[in-house]
Amino acid sequence: MYCPTCLNDSLQINKSGIINIIINSKKLDNGRFLFNLVDQTEEQVFETFEDKAEDFFKWYSKFQNPSKIQRIQIISSNFNCTSGCPFKANMKKSVLGVLLPEEEVKEVILTLGEKYNLEVELLDDEDNTI
Repeated sequence: MYCPTCLNDSLQINKSGIINIIINSKKLDNGRFLFNLVDQTEEQVFETFEDKAEDFFKWYSKFQNPSKIQRIQIISSNFNCTSGCPFKANMKKSVLGVLLPEEEVKEVILTLGEKYNLEVELLDDEDNTI
């Protein structure tokens, strides 16, 4: 990934941190989770994502008039530049394709949409979304 400061391909995710899940600009208080690549495999991180996504869909399906799910953000601020560049404290980047496989995430979202009778039409967007 490219560092927003030095513009080199030197941005990498930290070994541990927090991932936030935001769907249609909404998030649950428990819609974030910790990851630790020292103690967890990427598969275990993905399983945690699946559990948190299901929690969201259960919650969202209880809305009286839920809108179509179009934007999914799975982001973290736990990145660093191998060149040591400083970042703003509020910088968040997508973990799709870095820690979570994008196609598998889409599959989970579509499956959960069907399971909870929610319409899913994901927009192709550059803003940390799928």
